[in-house]
Amino acid sequence: MSVRTRPIAALAVAVPAILLTALLPAQPAAAQLGPSWVTGPDYSPPLGTTGAEWRDVTAAGPTDVWAVGVRRTPAETPLVARWSGKAWAATPTPVAPAGQRYNLTAVDAVAPGDAWAVGSSAASATRTAAALHYDGAWTAVALPTPPIGQSSELSDVDMTAAGGWAVGSATTGGKPQRALVLRRLEASWTRATVPDGDATSSELSAVFTRAADDVWAVGSQVRLDGRRVGMIMHWDGASWQEQAVPAFGDANEETFLVSVSGSTADDVWAVGRLCREENGLEWCRPLALHLTGGAWTVVPTNGAESELTEVIAFSPTDAWVIGYAGDTPLNETDYAEHWNGEVFIPDATVPADPEGPVIFNGEPASALSAATAIPGTGAIWAVGWTRDPVVGGSHVVRRG
Repeated sequence: MSVRTRPIAALAVAVPAILLTALLPAQPAAAQLGPSWVTGPDYSPPLGTTGAEWRDVTAAGPTDVWAVGVRRTPAETPLVARWSGKAWAATPTPVAPAGQRYNLTAVDAVAPGDAWAVGSSAASATRTAAALHYDGAWTAVALPTPPIGQSSELSDVDMTAAGGWAVGSATTGGKPQRALVLRRLEASWTRATVPDGDATSSELSAVFTRAADDVWAVGSQVRLDGRRVGMIMHWDGASWQEQAVPAFGDANEETFLVSVSGSTADDVWAVGRLCREENGLEWCRPLALHLTGGAWTVVPTNGAESELTEVIAFSPTDAWVIGYAGDTPLNETDYAEHWNGEVFIPDATVPADPEGPVIFNGEPASALSAATAIPGTGAIWAVGWTRDPVVGGSHVVRRG
């Protein structure tokens, strides 16, 4: 799972066409790859909604799909809905502790009628990591008691019938944030130990469980030289260890890894973005890392000024990345590419926003925040928002 940030590139600043041409690499021809992507089924929020967006999606089957996000009235409240195969139905979340509200960032389904959602409960500027469980109704689940003065939040969760993991970040006493890893085992959550390495701060954005002794987590860290770089962690059944990643980007770029997925122990993907600031704009380009032969390598993708927000790996010759892409910082649209075992190929069937590229306060026309595979089908559902999320709406695209 990942939650897309709003780039500085959204500011309405004119960029000369000649500069854009120089910045954008030549694009290979896109191809239609089997089934087409189609729009919907969309969720219709209740009256009074001024804006909505989906942040994550998961599925236990074709008739049991969950999505979490935020609804604005204009006050923000959690948005959780379930697809039954016929319609979306909102499911109420519990009331947060007094004076707080839940901010949900990720969801994961274990089985039909069994799902988890994580994020934080917030009061003013302080956040506390939070987890909710659904088994017919959503209930809050106790997490390890944080140290006094600690602020924390969870970015992603991956659960199995035997337990699972949740990752995020925490900071205490105004100190730089540190990666936070929680483990669910024997009906309770505990805090796991993760190495700090030589980072001055760190955060984890996504977690993926392939087996009990093969769990991956990705994020970013700030090193002693002040540069923000991608971070990859691995659980081998006994401990978490940081993985060596190849050098990429330049000293003016920051790296963010936001999604991880693997089909085998030696076929794992981590994706995100490289970003730099120029003249008040933030320019991002996609980043895909591939673990094969025991080493991580950078694999070229075809998006120009874009971000990758999710990767789904079915096999070594069948993987998907999704996110958003654009030919300028002010015209961004849903995007998907397919890995065929040799190269990434853009899928030309990804639907455009039916109302066209509408810019409001510089936000994109549409963007995909997360995606999930429907078990047993090979189908993919991706979620996000259209137009500006403050006054726009949530949306869904699917394939297969």
